[in-house]
Amino acid sequence: MSPASLTSVVCFVAMLSLTGAKHYPKIVNLNSNCDDTVVVNGDVIIKIYSYFQRASCKVTIVPQNGGTLVASFRSYNIDSVRSLVGIFTDCPEYVQLTALNKALLGNGGYCKKLRPTDHYDLGKMGTFEYSTSNWNLYSSLRTELLVTEVFKKTLSSDACPSGQFDCERSSICIDDSLKCNGYDDCGNDRDEVEGCGLTTGIIVGIVIGAAAFVAIVVIVAVVVVKKLKH
Repeated sequence: MSPASLTSVVCFVAMLSLTGAKHYPKIVNLNSNCDDTVVVNGDVIIKIYSYFQRASCKVTIVPQNGGTLVASFRSYNIDSVRSLVGIFTDCPEYVQLTALNKALLGNGGYCKKLRPTDHYDLGKMGTFEYSTSNWNLYSSLRTELLVTEVFKKTLSSDACPSGQFDCERSSICIDDSLKCNGYDDCGNDRDEVEGCGLTTGIIVGIVIGAAAFVAIVVIVAVVVVKKLKH
């Protein structure tokens, strides 16, 4: 097998390892889906990018397969008068999660500088909302909310049904297709470690190493050929 063929084989195997039979979350942009219902089949990313504009938008979130929902913030960045100066008693812009009409991010919503780090149980139906006030001219918010459909075990000692993965946290299971997809659906990274085999970083390292090896072989071959000619 030639060096070029060897590199092609390594790259092909790496791509197969990266893709596999995995589920990757659907991306939903909140501002373009106001008042819609987001149906979660596996997991979903809900994005907000609001740049110096007045807006108010809310979506309802429901599971597709009879499970319940858990949400966590993958990223969160806010630049606002209130978060930078802290002189206002209310939030000029905020995000809010609710479950059964209960505010999960505090009364008045969340507008602090730091990313919320909890995992929020939305149950069978929740809402995600973003809002700014009329006078809020100096704010922008960028965030990604990961929402995962999970399945609760009756007892923590119970095994997850076939086709599901045990998160070993809060007695929850997730669909097997969510394993090793680069998103922490379990909330403790177990689905991104257990049974994932080669990680993206390792595969990239293998590809780079193979390419370097092929380059060295080619250089050595060229040097040997030149010496033989002389």
